[in-house]
Amino acid sequence: MKKYSVSTIDKLLAAADKEGYTIVQVTEGTLGHGHILLLAPFPDWYNIEIQEVYLNEWASAHTVRKFGKYSARIRSLLASVGESVPV
Repeated sequence: MKKYSVSTIDKLLAAADKEGYTIVQVTEGTLGHGHILLLAPFPDWYNIEIQEVYLNEWASAHTVRKFGKYSARIRSLLASVGESVPV
């Protein structure tokens, strides 16, 4: 899976916010952004999951995954942070 830098994820988050995505932070990161879900404003758009990945003691990276439907795992993540699952 491709890994992305913190600055690239910053740009992705800024663009997603501008497009109307709902940004949900599931867990905080240590050197990066942690675990973030970007919920699409429209049902025909992709949702995005961003996860921080450990590289070594001084660096981390991020993986990005697009998904269309909410799996049980994503639903439980949203419920754990008190976010309602869009219909």
